[in-house]
Amino acid sequence: MSLGVPEILIIVGVLVLLFGGAAAVNLARQAGGALGTVKRVSDEVKSEVDSVFRLDDPPPRRPRRAAPDDDDDYDEDDGSDDQT
Repeated sequence: MSLGVPEILIIVGVLVLLFGGAAAVNLARQAGGALGTVKRVSDEVKSEVDSVFRLDDPPPRRPRRAAPDDDDDYDEDDGSDDQT
């Protein structure tokens, strides 16, 4: 559920009518602080769970060794000296 601008303005207007300007500002400040704390704590818990279960990174794979090819890795020495 997401609130649009008109809905938020109606809620703020009702708060100002019920509690007055200063009280509405204090309520909004406390609600914002509480939501920020809840988000921070939930991010910390999610991070901890991810690190315990390693959900964000798959286990590292060991690279396979390729079989050596006789032709690609080195030149055979035919025994002749090619000094020019």
